[in-house]
Amino acid sequence: MASQELWTIDVDRSALRFSLRHKLLGEIGGQFHCWGGQLRIDSANPREAEVRIWVELSSIDTGSASLDEQILRTELFDQREEPALEFDGERLEIGASDRFTLVGWLGLHSFRKEISVAVEDCALDTGTSASPRFVCTARASVERKALGLRRKRGLDHWLSDQLLGDTIDIAAHIEAEGSVATAARRLLREAVGVPA
Repeated sequence: MASQELWTIDVDRSALRFSLRHKLLGEIGGQFHCWGGQLRIDSANPREAEVRIWVELSSIDTGSASLDEQILRTELFDQREEPALEFDGERLEIGASDRFTLVGWLGLHSFRKEISVAVEDCALDTGTSASPRFVCTARASVERKALGLRRKRGLDHWLSDQLLGDTIDIAAHIEAEGSVATAARRLLREAVGVPA
């Protein structure tokens, strides 16, 4: 379909962060370095947007090598059982004041949870490059138990359910690059002033 545009996330210019409350340690926060994905946007019907993102959980970085090692060794995200987390966005809801919510499925292990992602500060940067860039921020909160992350451990273990917060907060800064076809359509629109 001529109105569909494919965008690939530029991970070097993007960031995917998480935070989780801990009753003794305070906030455990960090980012993932190995992740990526694509966005498919139909300019004629933006509500039918599709997004696919994958995250390699072992690429966690809290800024502390010792905490990273402890998280990986004690399996905060169960990455030995399932090394990747995936998100499949299926539709874009457009609310009042142009507020956008992306609805889709977050998957880990055999668990899939429908979540809503708030999409903010969207912009299209055509710049001087032949390939345009799509920029936005996104935020979501996910219940740990919805992804099977239950910790049946005693209070003496730092990953006990009694010590961990119920939700994991996720925040992303996303910069995506348009495909060659997308760039060509943008240039044609600008050149002749009609839909490509």
